[in-house]
Amino acid sequence: MAEDSKLTLYVDGGARGNPGPAAAGVVLRDEGGASLLEAGYLLGTLTNNQAEYSALLIGVRAARQAGAKSLTIYSDSELMVKQLMGEYRVKAGGLKPLFEDVQHQLLGLAQWKIHHVLRDQNRRADELVNQALDTGEDVTDVRLIGAPPALSPEREPGARARRGSPAGDERRTGVVMEVVATATRASCPNSCTRGFRFMIEDVLPPGLNLALAGKVIEVVNTLRDRNWSGILPEPITVVCPRCGAEFRLSLDMKE
Repeated sequence: MAEDSKLTLYVDGGARGNPGPAAAGVVLRDEGGASLLEAGYLLGTLTNNQAEYSALLIGVRAARQAGAKSLTIYSDSELMVKQLMGEYRVKAGGLKPLFEDVQHQLLGLAQWKIHHVLRDQNRRADELVNQALDTGEDVTDVRLIGAPPALSPEREPGARARRGSPAGDERRTGVVMEVVATATRASCPNSCTRGFRFMIEDVLPPGLNLALAGKVIEVVNTLRDRNWSGILPEPITVVCPRCGAEFRLSLDMKE
C-alpha cells in the first residue's frame, strides 16, 4: 500500500444494557471505496460510550496496520467526536484511559480528521455491532490482507479478555501498585515511601488515606474493565492528594 495512503474509517460501538454486553463495528475502506476490513468484535461488558471509544481504538489500530498516513473517521457518537475535537471535556473516569489511548494511536498518523454522521450514514458499522452481539462471537466479512491475526481485541498479545459480565467473575486479576516518586508535601504513612510495591487483588494495602484509596479503587476497576474488554491497558499514574507521592498502577499479566 502506498506510503501516502488515504483511508476512511467508519466505527460504531454499542452496549445492550449500558453497561451490558458490548460490541464494536469497524469498516475500513481505501481511497477508492473498497473495503479492507469489515468486522464486529465482542468487547465484554461496557457502557455505550466505552464501546464507542473501543471501536475507534480498534479501527485506528487497523488503519495504521494497513499503512494509513491520512485517515478520515466517521462516527455517529456526537459525544466522542466533540471530545476528540476538544469541544467537550472527558469527565467520566471510565473514558479517560480510552480517550488517551485513542489520542496516542492518532499521533501515529500524519493527518486525521473525524466527522459526526447520523446513524443511517453509519449503517454498516452498526450492523456489525449487532451481528457480533446476536451471534455471540466476532464477525469478520473482509479480512485485512497482510495484517497480523490479532485485530480482534481479545487476541492481542498479552490481553486476557473475558466475555460476558464482569459481575460473574471472581475479580482475581492482580494489579501492581508501585511508588515511583516520593512525597512533596506533608508526610503520609510508610505506604507512600518511594520503592514500595504492592499487589492488589481484593484488598487495598494498609495505610492509604481515604482520598488516595478512592483514586486507587477507581484505577483498579478501570484496569480490570479494560482487561475484560480485551484492551491491553497501559500503566496509570495516581498522585496522592495528601502528600503528592506518585503511584504507578498496572495489571499483573502473569498467568
